[in-house]
Amino acid sequence: MRYRTVIEVVTEAKDKSEAMEIVGEYLSGDVFSGVEMRYFTRSANGVKKAAITITALSLILVAGVISFCLTKSISSGISSTAGMSAVQPPLQTQIPHTRDAQFKANWQEEHTKEALRKIKLSRQ
Repeated sequence: MRYRTVIEVVTEAKDKSEAMEIVGEYLSGDVFSGVEMRYFTRSANGVKKAAITITALSLILVAGVISFCLTKSISSGISSTAGMSAVQPPLQTQIPHTRDAQFKANWQEEHTKEALRKIKLSRQ
């Protein structure tokens, strides 16, 4: 892993060239006093990693919002399947009217027989 160290050297000098000479002598070990040095170290990859993480999370968030909006608009235009298939349309068959009356009479007769049979069974 790579690390970055930043060193700040503070000196008292008349101009920039004298300050650079003092720093060069200090870093080479010739000067021991009159120089104040501060430093800090941090990971060089930390900034890149943080930028990549923030970018990836932002893209995921944007994709989520877009998909939510698209799904919501599509679902509002389509009614539910359960609501569409709850009622069956009437059958397209034609029964002659003469057979309709005969069928109704037979049905009523069978219904009456079944009702009488159930009454007899319940009394026993």
